[in-house]
Amino acid sequence: MQPARRALAPLALAVALLGVLLSLLTAPTASAMQPDPTRDYYQIPKGCAGPARPEAQVPSGCRLTPWVRNRPTVVLWGDSHAWQNIPALIRASRAERLNLTAFVMGKCPPAKIRIQKKYPGKCEKSNALALRYVRTAARRHPVQVILGSHWAGFGAAAHYLEQNGEPPPGYTEFDLRMLRLFRDHTPKLFPALLRTRAELAMVGQTATCERRPKTAPFQCGMPRDRAILHEGKTRRWLRGLSRNAPQIDLNREFCGPERCRGKDDGDYVFWDWGHLSKTVNYRMTKYFRPLLRDFRN
Repeated sequence: MQPARRALAPLALAVALLGVLLSLLTAPTASAMQPDPTRDYYQIPKGCAGPARPEAQVPSGCRLTPWVRNRPTVVLWGDSHAWQNIPALIRASRAERLNLTAFVMGKCPPAKIRIQKKYPGKCEKSNALALRYVRTAARRHPVQVILGSHWAGFGAAAHYLEQNGEPPPGYTEFDLRMLRLFRDHTPKLFPALLRTRAELAMVGQTATCERRPKTAPFQCGMPRDRAILHEGKTRRWLRGLSRNAPQIDLNREFCGPERCRGKDDGDYVFWDWGHLSKTVNYRMTKYFRPLLRDFRN
């Protein structure tokens, strides 16, 4: 029996090693593993203003692609609902050989603010710098401005303020200042941009988890009219202000006529109650490329 056992030992070892090898080959790699859905968002480069803690940042434009002098430039401008589209816009801008820069700050709506020595806050300064940048750059080379904001959220809160003489419950002093900025200065931005040589487009109102679930990850599947607040009214408002400039509709990726999905091809659409995940936003490249291709040509 001893020789037989010795003969079988190498075979058993080989079978065991083969099993280990197969398990390694079939196991998901780190790149294939899904990200933590609660942290699946774009990290703004160090030194650039971004959506987190806007009052602690230095307003400035942030170059997001390798920069080529005098190349046509895309300017993304707005609050966190602009910022959430950076992954798709980086891909689209690189594919169309365009510069991409961003002026984005959290809770900071795009607005017309003149250059001055002192500003009420950093959001106002960021807006002033963005408008000056567009005006100057558009004299030198083609510029495509893409505005993004929580249009319907600001609009609904502004209506509440007008009706009640106070902001919605839970608004901080900073929130109220941003709300007044949107009400008083965002509509003025559109004619100011139309007077420049820049092209103008907007990201339309994108679906959110309007009900703000208390648990993560945020699946947020719900009826379309709850996920996309005041969809038709917001579209018409933007159309009137922008003289029918293009509006990019990202909701068609994960919303049907009646409902919006909380998952798309197995991935969470939202990383928090109100913003698209980076993984899903990458798929939005196809909605930006036609606009940038037309701009490039």
